[in-house]
Amino acid sequence: MEDGVMRRMVTEKVRELLWELPDKYRDVVMLRVYAELSFAQIGSTMGITENSAKVIYFRAKNMLKERLK
Repeated sequence: MEDGVMRRMVTEKVRELLWELPDKYRDVVMLRVYAELSFAQIGSTMGITENSAKVIYFRAKNMLKERLK
């Protein structure tokens, strides 16, 4: 029971923090996590390279981890 409550709290906090990210970082995370697009698809959708999508996603994850501390 406690694990479920804790997981929901963390999930909600991540969602809040996601909206604080710069637009391009938030967009890449949303497309990757919620729309389940590949990095190639994200790159095509956003007009960036696949590698740029990967880098932005990695940086966004690090920003979120840092803010969760």
